[in-house]
Amino acid sequence: MIALYFGAWGLSGVAVMSDIATRTMDAKPEKTWHTAGYYTAFHIPASLVLPAVIIHKVVHVTEHQVSTQSIFKSLPTRLKSFIPIAAALLSIIPVVPVVDHTCEAVRYIYIYI
Repeated sequence: MIALYFGAWGLSGVAVMSDIATRTMDAKPEKTWHTAGYYTAFHIPASLVLPAVIIHKVVHVTEHQVSTQSIFKSLPTRLKSFIPIAAALLSIIPVVPVVDHTCEAVRYIYIYI
């Protein structure tokens, strides 16, 4: 399970770094460092940090609900441990696009101000 966790983070990191490298290579030679810094400052929070914080919060809230709500008392302990994992996986579907679009909007506002 830990290998899957670190593998997913590694894959996300490779995707982000690939996008930054592509944008940097496509930039004008005099803007190479500026482009690399700009997209690094944008992508790491928008693509890695914010989604991770939100999804971890979903997991902690779900863990708390599973441990305190009476509806979950009758479930086997093994099944209860998978509910936060399922919530994390399901939260990826709405969280990532919303964070991505919001950060893109903020980035475009920043560019045009």
